Amino acid sequence: MGQNGLETTDGALLQQLRRVGSAAEAVAYLQRVADIVRTCRKIGLHCRVFVMAGLPGQDVSMAHDTRRFVEQIRPTALNIKVFKMYPGIELQAADDGNCEAQLEALRQAQAVVNSQHPTPTLFDRSRRWLRTLVRRGRHE
Repeated sequence: MGQNGLETTDGALLQQLRRVGSAAEAVAYLQRVADIVRTCRKIGLHCRVFVMAGLPGQDVSMAHDTRRFVEQIRPTALNIKVFKMYPGIELQAADDGNCEAQLEALRQAQAVVNSQHPTPTLFDRSRRWLRTLVRRGRHE
């Protein structure tokens, strides 16, 4: 399964976090994320996208924008992480009330993504793996 870190869709926040250097790079970054998910879906590869809640400077409207983006690009899975401060990092986390509201907005996207792409069971994965081995054996 491919993995892609999105964190947020807010261009100014992406710049603040030094994920991108300019507004134009933020637009290109989001387009690249959408292209990666679309390509994975096209070739049958599962793609998990990671977003964050509680980023410094993030508010609930930004979380809702990220939710809408994720619902639009339709990855196979969505992981939500809460921002955690590590020693030596000079960023301030969002307040807890704001973070909870962001988590709720992002969980809505997670529910949509999960309903579109149910997680395969171990049995499903094993069956696909065996089919792939059988097909390869016929062609080699």
